[in-house]
Amino acid sequence: MKRALAIVLLGLAGCGGSYDCNESSSCPADPPQSSTAITACKSAIADSKCGSDYKSVASCFHDNATCAQDGTTDATATSSTCQKELSAYTACTQG
Repeated sequence: MKRALAIVLLGLAGCGGSYDCNESSSCPADPPQSSTAITACKSAIADSKCGSDYKSVASCFHDNATCAQDGTTDATATSSTCQKELSAYTACTQG
């Protein structure tokens, strides 16, 4: 599950409802998207087996992002909100 969370967080800022991997994070102090994060997001979306699950969890993370006091994404709180989607993606990547 930690591997799946790391992959989602890498592409988190670039994945929203309209699903543009170049999209900025909802939290104001998150760093700008790196080319590595954009590539990871696009690759995960394109995955024929788990791409739709990735899109669901990343969209949930973006749409429900909880920002910490320092203005960065609170990954723990956001993961809790998106547990259903994260579990489905984790199951897909492990199956």
